[in-house]
Amino acid sequence: MARPPDPEKRAALLERCFAAAQEGGTLDLSLAALAERVGTSARMLVYHFGSREGLQRALAARTEAELRARFVEFEAAAPSEGVEAAALALWDYLSSPRMRGLVRLTMDVVHRAGQGDEAAARLGELESRAWAGFLAFRVSDPDVAEGLLLLVLGAAVDLLASGDPARGRRAIRAFFARRPAT
Repeated sequence: MARPPDPEKRAALLERCFAAAQEGGTLDLSLAALAERVGTSARMLVYHFGSREGLQRALAARTEAELRARFVEFEAAAPSEGVEAAALALWDYLSSPRMRGLVRLTMDVVHRAGQGDEAAARLGELESRAWAGFLAFRVSDPDVAEGLLLLVLGAAVDLLASGDPARGRRAIRAFFARRPAT
């Protein structure tokens, strides 16, 4: 009878896989390629996570946990003096080099949700609600808060394609320059 996986070894392996997934910007890595990147074997990945899909589920859950931790970190440091300042602070945070891998990984989860992955769809919905709630707290109109979130998410897609965070900042500033203050 085989020994059950060691939880500490599994957690350490998950962290290495999570770092590799952020670096690659996707959860869709082959077991062999991922194993090579993290210094183990595909067999050990299967041993600890059951299957490629089990590893992907564990990575999606780890992505959710990291997003929540980063949201708490951001919210604690976010300005409280107006919605434009909050939206720009949100953009600066999301477009920082520190967040790039996580944003890329999040976009992969969004892509998976669009392909019918229910766990990815739940994760996307939970995260959207958290970030929209942050903006809604500062804006009296929930539709404006949702619009701002969509603007920021669109700017994130552009950032990943262009590498230019200034374009997103300009788009947010233009949004506020063309509408009445909230």
